[in-house]
Amino acid sequence: MPAAAVGAARRAWLETMQREFEAFREKAIVAERFGGAQTWLDPYGASGVDEFFAVACEAYFVAPERFREEHAALAQLFDGFFGARS
Repeated sequence: MPAAAVGAARRAWLETMQREFEAFREKAIVAERFGGAQTWLDPYGASGVDEFFAVACEAYFVAPERFREEHAALAQLFDGFFGARS
């Protein structure tokens, strides 16, 4: 794969992870501070993008249908990372 394509893929991965993390973090904050709906992903994932990655990976394997419904963009990334799921 050409270097430009690798760079573009890396940027797309990081942008998607950051966007999903920020949305999750906002939901976790609202749940904790304002009594909003609890997140089904472990709220510890809101402590940093690295922890969000770990929590999201677990959910990808434990509850794949729900994960795919609520985090479609991440599911696509993880399909490529872990190998396509059937």
